Amino acid sequence: MKEAVRRVYREALTRAEAAGAGSPGGGGSLAGGDAPGPLPDSSCCTTDLGPYAEVLARLPQEARNMTFGCGNPLAVARLEPGETVVDVGCGAGLDLILAALRIGPGGRVIGVDFTPEMLERAAKNAAAAGVTNVLFLEGEAERLPLEDAVADTVISNCVLNLVADKAAAFREIARCLKPGGRIIVSDIVAAAELPPEIRTDPELWASCIGGAIPEAEYLRLWHEAGLRGLTVLKRSAVDTRGVRLFSITLEGIRVGEGDSAGGDPAAAGHTAARPVLPVLLDVGHGLTALFNPAYPAWALTDAVGRRLAGEPGDEHAPAKAGPPPPPGPENEVHLRPQAADFLAGLQVRQLLFPGPDYQGRDRFLQPGPLRELWLHVTQDCNLRCRHCLVEAGQGAEEELSLEDWLAVAAEAVQLGAERFYLTGGEPFRRGDAVQIIRELSSACEVVVLTNGTLVPEIVAGLPVGAPITFQVSLEGPPAVHEALRGQHSFARAVAGIRALKGAGFRVVAAATLIRLNRRHLAGLVDLVAGLGLEDLHVLWLHRRGRAAGALADLALTPGEVGAAMAELSDLARRAGLTLDNEASLAARLASPAGTRHDLCQAGVDCLAVGPRGTVYPCASLVGVEDFACGSLQAQTLEEIWRQSPRIQSLRALSLVTARECRVCVWRFYCGGGCPAYKFQAGGGDLAVRDPYCEAYQALARLAMGNLAARQADGGEPGLPEPVTWAGTAPASPPGPAGFRLFGGSQPGAGETVQTYRCACVLSSGNHNRLGQPGACGPRASSCCS
Repeated sequence: MKEAVRRVYREALTRAEAAGAGSPGGGGSLAGGDAPGPLPDSSCCTTDLGPYAEVLARLPQEARNMTFGCGNPLAVARLEPGETVVDVGCGAGLDLILAALRIGPGGRVIGVDFTPEMLERAAKNAAAAGVTNVLFLEGEAERLPLEDAVADTVISNCVLNLVADKAAAFREIARCLKPGGRIIVSDIVAAAELPPEIRTDPELWASCIGGAIPEAEYLRLWHEAGLRGLTVLKRSAVDTRGVRLFSITLEGIRVGEGDSAGGDPAAAGHTAARPVLPVLLDVGHGLTALFNPAYPAWALTDAVGRRLAGEPGDEHAPAKAGPPPPPGPENEVHLRPQAADFLAGLQVRQLLFPGPDYQGRDRFLQPGPLRELWLHVTQDCNLRCRHCLVEAGQGAEEELSLEDWLAVAAEAVQLGAERFYLTGGEPFRRGDAVQIIRELSSACEVVVLTNGTLVPEIVAGLPVGAPITFQVSLEGPPAVHEALRGQHSFARAVAGIRALKGAGFRVVAAATLIRLNRRHLAGLVDLVAGLGLEDLHVLWLHRRGRAAGALADLALTPGEVGAAMAELSDLARRAGLTLDNEASLAARLASPAGTRHDLCQAGVDCLAVGPRGTVYPCASLVGVEDFACGSLQAQTLEEIWRQSPRIQSLRALSLVTARECRVCVWRFYCGGGCPAYKFQAGGGDLAVRDPYCEAYQALARLAMGNLAARQADGGEPGLPEPVTWAGTAPASPPGPAGFRLFGGSQPGAGETVQTYRCACVLSSGNHNRLGQPGACGPRASSCCS
């Protein structure tokens, strides 16, 4: 096999040099590249060349067609100046050169390859790129020509699958790493053991197909070599020759002397962690969710996997499974292969390690563009709704003029605004509301929040075809709606919806969940569906504004809200509607592993402007003087955005300082709730628990259960494809020999932090944004119309 690999890559190098100015990269079915790879039927792929731009710019044309890789280890490697990096299977040297540029003249990169022609080309490329802190050595992965503990980081790109004795190669790499050093490896693995006719075919072996071993076995070999904290950072699939292969990018840390098998060597400044036990939660449908709430990540398993992990309890009960024991014959006797496969599967799904210590969102969310701006263009309203957040009625004195609002919008666009929300009061009580909409929609997306009753009078003047969404408040059947919003309001709102739909505008419905409509949810859903709408946004009552004086008649307990949301979920699904609250949480659950949703967007990329020009962090806080950030009558919007102490204090908040959230398994999916709800409940203390916490947890369970049901029925778009790890020994007590571990978080590329829209704007990822039909972005819903 070794000679076949050497011959194929010599030929590939010759073809690449002959191609001259052809497109850079090897061909590949994994990435869809069209340049020639080692063989036409090869799992090697053209890597995403973005990270290599600075290298390619330094190379002559004839050197730009010579990278045969299946990933970008350098895209996630986080190399530090002065490190020693070893590139195993350096090939023509693109990864090596990029590493050399990143570590600077105080570090060095050692390239090892067993093909002399490749080493010669790599040396020429390094010289052309002007890097001198490199060394090239001929050698094999199973016998690296290096001293012990020489490397801070070892990288390798689509090479180790070509090695026959992978266990020996992994041990050699571990030997060359310093304690606390790490690997960043991109490679090809298989979903299951390959058929003998593929494993024994020299041409397929040389094409990065025949040498691929099952992913669980691949991870186990790294573990046996002394690597811990094994995390699959990226993963993509391809089907070829009737088998499924995966391109993965893997990170791992070498255990230092004196560390336990699950230790946390950080001598080189890298972030490994001791294993954590996944939390188990029964989600129905015969499935159990396994959580790593700190990272966060989750996956689903079946009855066999549940037996391996321990019996499920509540969210605060850890699994009984532990980290793998130290490698060695005395432990191999007791570690059944099935359990080893299961633990390897947990590692693949990033369920065993908490990741780096999370200190809060502020270092991730540096001040950026002001993406969204709420314009409360008037306090005036033709209705006197019993639950109105801003107590709209008579217009306020000295409200901003048309010219003022257009100037605010123009400044917001300069600060990066992509979307405006127009609300009030009732925005169409202003005679110039249509003109404001026309001006705003010529530059950005506009969402208009309205009670709908005045729409028939103005619809003819609206710019048809502009990127405008109308959200109309609809509380339930006629008697319920009018009990909240006043006599004749129902028929006029429905007429407004029909007028907007007739003109071709997108319309969504918003309802506030209260005691008056709790028993009429079926009627609400039938009404929304009967009007031909597709989305329902459900708002939870704020305990201020007019509602503060009618809580006994209006307010539901958090438990009642959770039960009502479960009923609405079922009703909406049967009617073909999207319940945005559930869809928003489902989108967070499906986000990449390592994504922390840490509080809402208030003051981070969103602001709201009141009728007289006072700026607030978000729509829910308009009128709350404790949250006034400044006035546009005295400052520019940019000055407030950059300098307001109130905005700075909101940006510094995080779930790590929220006393009761820190121990909740749902914390980085729920995100911590709404600051307006917390302010109302905590007397101004934003570190308290959101009063609707119980409802958030119920909704999260509901979203996960519905995702699990769809996974059990054959998969869910947007989630990882189900992967089955098959145990190799019978369970004890006797049972099925295999288990499933599937669904859950997308593979992640490391830590990220996101904010979200909570009480005022919920996001489920399907709303057209920036006037681009069919593009994906947030949906909006109002808490005050």
